[in-house]
Amino acid sequence: MKTMRIYTLLALLFIIATTTTVEAQETLTGKSSVELKFTRYIDEDTTKIFSLYDYCCHVVQRVTIEKHLGDSVKLELEVCNFHPALLPFFYNNMEVYGVDNGNKEPLQFDLSNVGVAIDNQGYDTIDISFYFNPNSLMLYKYKMAFGGITMYQSGWHSMFFTSSNMEFDEINVICADGINMFLEGPYVHKDNRFTMHNLNNPTINAFLINLEYYVNDTLSENPDITAFLFKGNNAWQDTITGDWHDWEPDEESHPKSRLPSNVASVIDNLSSFFNKRVASLEYIDTYTTLVDNDDESCWGAAYDIDDENWFIVMDTSFWNDYQWCHETVHCFNTKLPCRNDSSYYFFNESMTEFVSVYFGTPEKTSIDSVFIKRMEKYGKLLDGFPSIFQVENNLMGIDGSGSFYVTYVKTPCCLHLLAKDVGEHRFMEICQGFYKHINKMETYTFADFADYMLKHGVSHEQWEQFMTNLYSKDFLSGERKMD
Repeated sequence: MKTMRIYTLLALLFIIATTTTVEAQETLTGKSSVELKFTRYIDEDTTKIFSLYDYCCHVVQRVTIEKHLGDSVKLELEVCNFHPALLPFFYNNMEVYGVDNGNKEPLQFDLSNVGVAIDNQGYDTIDISFYFNPNSLMLYKYKMAFGGITMYQSGWHSMFFTSSNMEFDEINVICADGINMFLEGPYVHKDNRFTMHNLNNPTINAFLINLEYYVNDTLSENPDITAFLFKGNNAWQDTITGDWHDWEPDEESHPKSRLPSNVASVIDNLSSFFNKRVASLEYIDTYTTLVDNDDESCWGAAYDIDDENWFIVMDTSFWNDYQWCHETVHCFNTKLPCRNDSSYYFFNESMTEFVSVYFGTPEKTSIDSVFIKRMEKYGKLLDGFPSIFQVENNLMGIDGSGSFYVTYVKTPCCLHLLAKDVGEHRFMEICQGFYKHINKMETYTFADFADYMLKHGVSHEQWEQFMTNLYSKDFLSGERKMD
């Protein structure tokens, strides 16, 4: 027991000793510009510790100060979950300079997980240079293809510094040769440089695709749909044919059957259903170990480049059945309630899942079986959420825990039962009219959905049954079944 207390004390002393506090005074800052240069580790003098990938991000940030409140400058890391002792691994080779008439003077600084405190010495312009290396075993709890795809998401950890009064004039993202980059948000693209202007509280989601690992395929039926199909990782299974393949098959033998034959027609149908045009869709097909016992991945995400251009990152198994369609529907289903509205996840995820099954399932007679299979697999799982309206954060585990059951299984099944009551074709027509209706509105709520349904063909009895199902934990256990 005494030994344990000594170890505990030493651990506490270590944390205290390695935790620094930014004591700099608040500084009102004017403008900032940032350059993010993604390059190979071997081309740069930077630290590579526990990294899964070949690329790092060299950050050069210039800050112009409008008003000094003291001799020191405080800049913040908006998101940082690293312990201070680990920061040099992820924000490494840092240098800070004061700039005056083109001359640079090194400045003393103190880095912590709060931010950086700089001994300013009266400079109006400060340059900060460092390497941001977040892609480590400490960050990701799953792995992706080594060297195949790298994700830099500032929502997880800040990629540069800011303050409450800082405006960003310009962010330049430079992409290394031999890779493709997908960057979320509007930008101007020329050669290998992506420029973003006039950003307040910028969020940078950058995806680097090493083309050596991918086959590029464009659908002849729709040249605006492009897929980067991952060649392989050790061995991988084609989810359509069930065939297993060895490490990195050549392009000639790589099966392109993972792209469902109905991709182009489904996207045309979604355009009509949501009354929204998407100019281009680019799918990035990767491989993860984030799978459940049935070898079904549950990882995928859709990102908007701008209002009409999207890219989708998803596991190879998402091409199977209707699942690829879920992320595609997100690119069309963009008119949503306010983020803090209780029905946000009903429309953003549950309706998206419901619509994706209807449009993404090739054989419409199989739609029932899709929902039945989901209910048989997850129907007995109790997640603690009485209904979708209690979900405030879309948290889930690979085993279907968290909010998975109520968001992706129960609520879409309730919508399917309502569709069967009303008549599936008629109900989809009503939903199509609803999405056209809300396009004219600044925002909407579940009450608007209920009002529209009841005015356009859903009876009060059918609606009451639907609401009962939404709040019931065993709504399929009695006589109420899918016939």
